[in-house]
Amino acid sequence: MLFTTENSDDLKTFENVASLSESVLFAHTTLADIRVTHNVATEGTHVVVFKSFDEKRNTLAAPFTVDSLNEFVNTVSVPTLLPFNEKAIPLIFQ
Repeated sequence: MLFTTENSDDLKTFENVASLSESVLFAHTTLADIRVTHNVATEGTHVVVFKSFDEKRNTLAAPFTVDSLNEFVNTVSVPTLLPFNEKAIPLIFQ
């Protein structure tokens, strides 16, 4: 989830990365209440990946590029340990 202001360059970068991914759900908000609820710094732009494994969430603060954000999302959205099966093969050998 992206926490930012409307129409920022970071939002455009975030939207570009979201359009590249078929397996990750992307969302963004500008609401301060949501930042407080999820314990995200009230200043600046942050991307938070919420997940049900490993450390449960990872945060990346701006500035970021399409490449650095894409790498961050792809890295932290895969569990450290996963069963070796048909779903895992593309993740392991990409």
